[in-house]
Amino acid sequence: RRDPSVTGRSSFRKRGGIINPGVIIGENNLADIEEPDVGSIVDNLRRRYLDNAFYTYIGDVLIYMPPFSGISMYTDEDVQYYCENNAFDPDLKPHIYSFADRVYSNMLFWKRNQVVIMSGGSG
Repeated sequence: RRDPSVTGRSSFRKRGGIINPGVIIGENNLADIEEPDVGSIVDNLRRRYLDNAFYTYIGDVLIYMPPFSGISMYTDEDVQYYCENNAFDPDLKPHIYSFADRVYSNMLFWKRNQVVIMSGGSG
């Protein structure tokens, strides 16, 4: 793996099953955790949430943990960022914009219907 400080991509670095506490944000995709268990998944999501990273992938599924605050995640800069980057780039930050782009691109490429399921409570 590349050094996250160089690439800007954060990830867990493990030694003997212990998560490096120096890493602030966990994996963009929970499927990339080497030995997933409930503790590592919850810790990954907690670290991301505390760093205002509210979207996380688990394979092709997008998890959203709403901040319930006034943090804006849908700015013009966000639109620009996701329009200029490939939605299939694994280093791209998870977001509903890249998720929607992936679904649409898959529909066009495979010429098959795609399914998006949204579940959760509203406040």
